[in-house]
Amino acid sequence: FFSFPPPKSMAGDGGRSSSKLGWVHGMALVVGSIVGSGLFVSPGDVFAMSGSVGVGLAVWLLAGILCLIGGLCYAELGCTVERSGGEYAIFYELLGRPAAFAFAWMSFWVQAPASISILAITFARYVGVVVFSGLDPESDVDGDWRVKAVASGAIMSVGIFNSFGVEGGAILNTTLTALKMVAVLGVILMGLSQVGTGYVNFEDAFVPNDKISTGGSPGMIGLSVIAALWSYDGWNSLNYLTGQLDEPSKTLPRCILWGMLLVIAVNVLTNISFLLILDPETVATSQALAINAGEKVFGKWGGYTMSFVVAFNVYGVLQTCLMAYPHIYNEAAVDGLFPAFLNDPERDISLAAIWIPLFLSLVMTLFGSFTVLSQVYAVALYIFYALAMVCLIQVRRKGLPSDYRVPFYPFLPLLFIACSVALVVNALVTAPLQSIGGVSFCLLSVPLYLWVDRHRGEESGGLLNPALASSGD
Repeated sequence: FFSFPPPKSMAGDGGRSSSKLGWVHGMALVVGSIVGSGLFVSPGDVFAMSGSVGVGLAVWLLAGILCLIGGLCYAELGCTVERSGGEYAIFYELLGRPAAFAFAWMSFWVQAPASISILAITFARYVGVVVFSGLDPESDVDGDWRVKAVASGAIMSVGIFNSFGVEGGAILNTTLTALKMVAVLGVILMGLSQVGTGYVNFEDAFVPNDKISTGGSPGMIGLSVIAALWSYDGWNSLNYLTGQLDEPSKTLPRCILWGMLLVIAVNVLTNISFLLILDPETVATSQALAINAGEKVFGKWGGYTMSFVVAFNVYGVLQTCLMAYPHIYNEAAVDGLFPAFLNDPERDISLAAIWIPLFLSLVMTLFGSFTVLSQVYAVALYIFYALAMVCLIQVRRKGLPSDYRVPFYPFLPLLFIACSVALVVNALVTAPLQSIGGVSFCLLSVPLYLWVDRHRGEESGGLLNPALASSGD
């Protein structure tokens, strides 16, 4: 039960059933994993630190382009490896088992439970605005037992839905994404309906606005880009299900390209809508923009409606997270790096790979801090994002075959590496305790990997993937 089986090089998807997802489900996963809470929470930080309306909108566009670059680089990596597991599969096939184990370890204990917990708490905040009297989503309500109860219920519900398999989860996710886009379109139309009603927020758009903040310096604009990047997180989600895609060499790059272009358009248009409804000062300081906008246009019930719109969007992202993360642990079990019970050859996804991270997220929800979780999560994740771009450079250097090549190589991966390093350095400076904790947790994987490798003995095949060792160089 707790055995570590010998690895299966280029193992595909562990012998599980052959459910295949087409471009509709693939694009829904890309869009659904991004369009959520960040779109309604991050604008305040972005506009406050950018210092003006015009620069703030440019930041939203720039952050989207950076994530599109990352997505296209991941598309080439996915077409090279062609197995599920995201960064885990990439590291296993291109860097070897130590790096793959480090990512799987971080994902199992930090990435999956922390992100699920953060999303569930955000969902509960906005549901609570309508359901519970006196609850303000802009205040610190994470310790409220009602918020924790609703968040726990949301976590349990997505676990039940995804227990029916990848295909069932994909159908649910596609449905939720379609409904989310209708809801976001309503927000955009609500803003456009205010054109010509008196606000002049776009006059002198690039002139620094002292009423917003003291931002606008190059350093502060850089921080605003980082804030906007949070809203685009999830651009790599389709790589976690590469092995489940129909014709991944075509589906993966197509879905990432068009999905990201749609997300960029939605994010920019939604922010324009907020600025058409609300004054820049409100946009720069509010953490509940959708509610403020709804109340401004339709009164109290408009605010309640927007609360449900945000909650619904967040729930959709929660669903896509649980579709993606368990594939990492299935693949790690197939390769002998995680216990065998995390891989079930009879199912698309192991129930243990779904419910154990969910249990950890419940613990974080009940006893953790929203702010600490997000800071530890971000610094650990962007270390591995940068490492994935190093893998792309190795793919080109070794001449490995791929049906898709990212354009403007090596400029695009090097640019993304620089942005990832900047985010990690910024986190180390602004939140050193949490950031060092995230880095230390990743480093803890080193002695644990050595123990696992020794436990499996000579069957492990050494420290490097045999496919990499035989590829030359």
